[in-house]
Amino acid sequence: MVDIRVLGRIEARADDGSEISLGRERIRAVLGMLALGSPEMVTSDEIIDALWGESDTAKPESALQMSVSRLRTALGEDVIETTAGGYRLTLDEASVDLGRFRAFIRRGKQMSALGQHQAATEALSQALREWRGPPLSDVRRFDSVERASRRLEEERMAAAEELVESQLDSGREADAITELTGLVEVSPYRERLWQMLMLALYR
Repeated sequence: MVDIRVLGRIEARADDGSEISLGRERIRAVLGMLALGSPEMVTSDEIIDALWGESDTAKPESALQMSVSRLRTALGEDVIETTAGGYRLTLDEASVDLGRFRAFIRRGKQMSALGQHQAATEALSQALREWRGPPLSDVRRFDSVERASRRLEEERMAAAEELVESQLDSGREADAITELTGLVEVSPYRERLWQMLMLALYR
């Protein structure tokens, strides 16, 4: 089974960990959009508007079909399903880094709600380890992809805040200070970060 990664440069990895060649930028962007929508279907119109909207390609529908065909050749015929009006990845949540990230976040929140702050910290740390850099970093020239990337960055920042909160709840102020020191440099206008940093330093 392949592993699809969009939390950084778009990649696909085989079972042995080797990288699968995906081809040119727009083909990778199609895979990125399918991964963002997984496990739901992404309509052909959505993909065409996002990736061919300003292109002079005469037949974007054919170009999309060709891109999907090349992805199937690279990843396996059964990885992308054709549905009425669009396409969807058939992979489970564990085979897409974004799916794993969100699953770890859910687990972290569940553990936190149960008062199991150490387990919450571990789950949230695992979630953030899925990130390799700015999401979809190699196809961000497309406006819709750029917007999706910014939304993902916000999810990452929210997860980082959840992690710090769980560290504070479990008495790990030193870890929280280390985490927060880096976060406030990246996002100096997020008030919650400064509030948590002051609390960690006070403790």
